[in-house]
Amino acid sequence: YIGLNGCSMRTEENVAVVRSLPLDRILLETDSPYCIIRKSYYCSTFTRTVKAKYNEPRHISCVAEAVASIRGISLGEVEKAAYQNTIALFPSIGGYSEEFMGARDGI
Repeated sequence: YIGLNGCSMRTEENVAVVRSLPLDRILLETDSPYCIIRKSYYCSTFTRTVKAKYNEPRHISCVAEAVASIRGISLGEVEKAAYQNTIALFPSIGGYSEEFMGARDGI
């Protein structure tokens, strides 16, 4: 598995790597209060989310949005894959039903 945050998509080369990663190995993270997606980062062109001065855990949606846009897939697909990958890596935390996870974006 590989965790992605704002800093891991900083350059055009980093974004190319994100495109090539298997979706079933991607995890999302913020590394808050650091690693916010800055306007100077290449991946900022892939997200329409408002950028804040400081990173917070709630900004995980910015990371998911950037990954979805970079890969040309729906936000729901990224969220579902990241959730399933997290449960696969940490099975003891349990999780929601597949019906709940598929409710977004018609997945």
